[in-house]
Amino acid sequence: MKVADWMDRGHPGVSPATTLGELLVDLLRHNLNGVAVVDGRAALLGIVTLSDLRRQLLPSPEELHREPGLVHDLDFMERRFRQVAARPVDSVMTRDVATIGPSQPLLQAGAILNARRVKQLPVVERGHLVGMISPRDIAWAFLTASRPG
Repeated sequence: MKVADWMDRGHPGVSPATTLGELLVDLLRHNLNGVAVVDGRAALLGIVTLSDLRRQLLPSPEELHREPGLVHDLDFMERRFRQVAARPVDSVMTRDVATIGPSQPLLQAGAILNARRVKQLPVVERGHLVGMISPRDIAWAFLTASRPG
């Protein structure tokens, strides 16, 4: 089984200038864990995940240690959300992204996902994003392959 047979081709990625607020709407609307960041030619520049957004939006353990009351300070959270939502995606994206090619074996994608402890892997061909593969895609592939008939 090859990556190309099971990858998700549905999301083309976002521009590095996309705001984090726009990205959050996109992630929630399409039930995505993250999205690739690409230039105008679909060349992969990075990736941004819900975890990246959560780290930007919520107070860190250090902040909470210094100011335990932040948990209940709704004005602080609202101000922070507005500030973070206005920032561009490239201010928080991960630039060192593991990738895989569409002709690679599906098990290799699973091994990379597991080794890197990530929930999705951009599929890149000749430097351009062509899809994403996730553990869910791999599970579906093996479930389907193991069914009789």
